Amino acid sequence: GNIVEHERGLGEAIQKSIEENALQDLMYAALHVSTKSMSKAIRLVLQPIHAAKKSPQIDSLLYRMYTPILWRALSAANPLVRLNATSILVDTFPLRDPNDASRGDATTQEGVQKTHKALVSLLTDDDPA
Repeated sequence: GNIVEHERGLGEAIQKSIEENALQDLMYAALHVSTKSMSKAIRLVLQPIHAAKKSPQIDSLLYRMYTPILWRALSAANPLVRLNATSILVDTFPLRDPNDASRGDATTQEGVQKTHKALVSLLTDDDPA
């Protein structure tokens, strides 16, 4: 939570740099590390951000940071990556952009449908790690 609070007072360029070069790298690592214990440790670090998802700013941050990496990880060839991605998906559900007011509930519905499709696919995973 403190990282995000500090970001609010920073300039836009610095904030974007922190998001892309630190936070998103940490999120990527949570998905792609090679051991379950390391993924769990990284998720523990990310947990305060995930827990603050009710804030529109945090919800938007999670959407921006996870969208480019999470959906690919859910269909990765590596079963541990899929398992890690499933844990993150559950923590961030529904992954949507609350700032997309022009689309309203359609954005949330799309996120729920995409998540549902991913979870059904994961339920039939031949190698659930």
